[in-house]
Amino acid sequence: MSLPKITFLLGALFGALALSACSTADTQQAQPARVFVTATPGSPADAPPERNLSGQVTLQALAVSPISTPLPTPRSTAKPSLGQVMILEYHSIGDYEDYLLRSAENFRAEMEYLREHGYTPANLIQMTEGFPNLSPGTKPVIITFDDSDISQFRYLDDGSLDPDSAVGILYDIHQQHPDQWPLKATFYVLLDVNGPQRILFGQPESAEKKLNWLVEQGFEVGSHTISHFDLATGNGYQVQYQLGESQRLLEEKIPDYKVRSFAVPFGSFPLNPDLLEEGVWEGRPYTYTSNVMAWGGPALSPYDPDFDSYYIFRIVAEPNEIAYWFDHFEQNPELYYTVPQ
Repeated sequence: MSLPKITFLLGALFGALALSACSTADTQQAQPARVFVTATPGSPADAPPERNLSGQVTLQALAVSPISTPLPTPRSTAKPSLGQVMILEYHSIGDYEDYLLRSAENFRAEMEYLREHGYTPANLIQMTEGFPNLSPGTKPVIITFDDSDISQFRYLDDGSLDPDSAVGILYDIHQQHPDQWPLKATFYVLLDVNGPQRILFGQPESAEKKLNWLVEQGFEVGSHTISHFDLATGNGYQVQYQLGESQRLLEEKIPDYKVRSFAVPFGSFPLNPDLLEEGVWEGRPYTYTSNVMAWGGPALSPYDPDFDSYYIFRIVAEPNEIAYWFDHFEQNPELYYTVPQ
């Protein structure tokens, strides 16, 4: 059994406790538990939560302090040729800070930090392929977004891209630094949930336009199931519907595109985890080549013998956790994966 799977089983013991307080995304409230589950807001959170003024800080002001859930210990035996990769997990972007909500100001500061420290954005699928198109010496970082919230990709009333949405910020940095900051990020989207702001970025008249624009610009679109379904609670029929039908619908909306990446909602696996890799829905086979977790810390590089493309760890983009790992790799650069010279 690979190291990621062993680590997953240990984490699942804690994750099960947190999941017992959760339902599906239709009714899920953000829980205080950290790291072990993706606590996606449900319909009661359609109204803005109470303002958390203490969260309004810049990246430079974030103290590297202990957090409520212990972070995984970095691999002390990691070699420069193997190393680890940061895969950052974002959900919503707003004008203040709350659990799983990053302010536009802090999101931009985090992206600028990565650029200034020599990181290059890549899509998740590039990682599973071994980063074949990255130049020697490149330090890849993967920026991921769950739940296709409107704050990730919004058009203004005049049809222009919202500069304070996640895509608007990534696009602006690319325009200023095209050689340093390619348009790469992976979006795990939903298709039918009780929260219209999370159905394919919340503007139904522009849904297909947005999906195709993302792919045309170089971003990646992946599946997060149809309805943020807890795969651990479903039978084989339900699981294959959520995986197969979501892939079919997305590929129907994005002609000549293959959806290959998946993100398990709540960090919760089906009873038969092989269904994440392949299955059949209504006579149509589906396949995924990768799956990302909802927790875990830095991911192993694809060249590590323990790397498993269906158990890829991520870093939840909360202030303390993200600041911890930024500082960790700044202090220990030899532990980060760099494309060999």
